[in-house]
Amino acid sequence: MPRGRRDRWRFPSDPSRLEALVKRIFEIGDTVTLKSAGHLMTIVSIERKCVTCAWSVKGDIKSNSFPADALIKADKPVTLEQLVLASQKTGDRP
Repeated sequence: MPRGRRDRWRFPSDPSRLEALVKRIFEIGDTVTLKSAGHLMTIVSIERKCVTCAWSVKGDIKSNSFPADALIKADKPVTLEQLVLASQKTGDRP
């Protein structure tokens, strides 16, 4: 009986293989966001297919765990210093 698409893309059932797969996709310190949008978050730990992230809201540090398949890597935010240096190189004003 042919395997369906769903069977081909399942996470491995072996916990150690599962964690290794997630760690190949994400690393601690990566900047991520939920696929459905939201805050930029930093990965603080990875356990099986559960990724714990931290983010800041008005100075409060929040954290929560998410399924790995709910996250995507995001570009790190540009700092004010990087914006100023870039504008000096191009002659633009920040």
